[in-house]
Amino acid sequence: MRRRMEPSSLEFRATVDDAWYDVRLYLLKDSLTVKFIHFSDAYNETFTSNCFITLQELHHFAKRFRPHSVQLQDPDCSKVVEGITVCASCFPKNDDLRFFDAVVHSVKREKHSFSNEEEKCQCTFGLHWQHGENVGAITSASIENLCLIVPNTQIDPKVATFLRISKQKIERTMPNPSSIERISNSNSIERKTTDQDTDLGGGIWSMNIIHENQGHHFILVEALEKDLRPSTIVEFIQKQTSILSKAYVYPSLLSESYTRGIIVVNCKEKLKKIYKFLDNPDHIIISYRGRPWVITETKFRRGIIESTIGGFMSKSSNRIAGTCGELKVIYSGTEEYRMAKCLQNLYTDFANHQRRLHQKLDLEEKRILRRNID
Repeated sequence: MRRRMEPSSLEFRATVDDAWYDVRLYLLKDSLTVKFIHFSDAYNETFTSNCFITLQELHHFAKRFRPHSVQLQDPDCSKVVEGITVCASCFPKNDDLRFFDAVVHSVKREKHSFSNEEEKCQCTFGLHWQHGENVGAITSASIENLCLIVPNTQIDPKVATFLRISKQKIERTMPNPSSIERISNSNSIERKTTDQDTDLGGGIWSMNIIHENQGHHFILVEALEKDLRPSTIVEFIQKQTSILSKAYVYPSLLSESYTRGIIVVNCKEKLKKIYKFLDNPDHIIISYRGRPWVITETKFRRGIIESTIGGFMSKSSNRIAGTCGELKVIYSGTEEYRMAKCLQNLYTDFANHQRRLHQKLDLEEKRILRRNID
């Protein structure tokens, strides 16, 4: 059975390949050095408190640390059930053993064998990889490939100190809330795009970031829950694709049971990776109510988004109990997938019908206006 030798009490998801490694930490003033065990100092990663611009970036950095995962033994296979996330080993290239997170997609139970009173697990586990070269793929694994993730109930003291220093620096550079005009029903937004083929629409945006002043690549996502928070989208996309994005959610009409939003990144390659995940026919993203996400446009766009947002609401004041906007991935072959696919097709038919009505409205308006001019 393969084991992670001489484990430390802490593991870190490296920025270079998103694999988990046993590490030791060295804190010097406002600098945190991550030392990878069994690797030379050339592989060290050093972070300073100036590396982070937003609290969101700092939050995602903190999630790269966790307690050392526990290697599963053959009698432990009952602990592996569909839907849990495990830390699994694989050999991406050159027989270089690495560990990545994966969601257990399926479990095929088999009767265990016994040899010299030693139990041998014969079960097979389907893994949906969350990081690494196999991200998005589903492959088979056995019990010796799996480690249980230990809940991160207490932050390492060195990490906690570094996060506190970094947070203080970020907060000193944040705009003073009193200098931001607070608007209740008259939030304004100015949006400039280089793509005039499709209008994303206007209105109030629900967002965590106050101001954007550079070109970004973005894609429209439809059929979102009306109470879905942008931060939920960002966290979900980061977990599934390892890409840190930004998300904006549109307001909707009272008569609509859904809303729309956009996912924004700073380069086209990242957007392609996100789109590949969102449009994968092997799975569907659904909300806690079972509503599936729908992508009706395959065209990527680029633009400049500038906004003024009024006020800040705490989680308790703008999240209704029981409607936390949770998202999950469901896979082909399940009853949940079949139902979500039906709902996706229903929304797509509706969207296509609505598009034809918009085209008809446009033609009728032009005809009336032309007749008035004549």
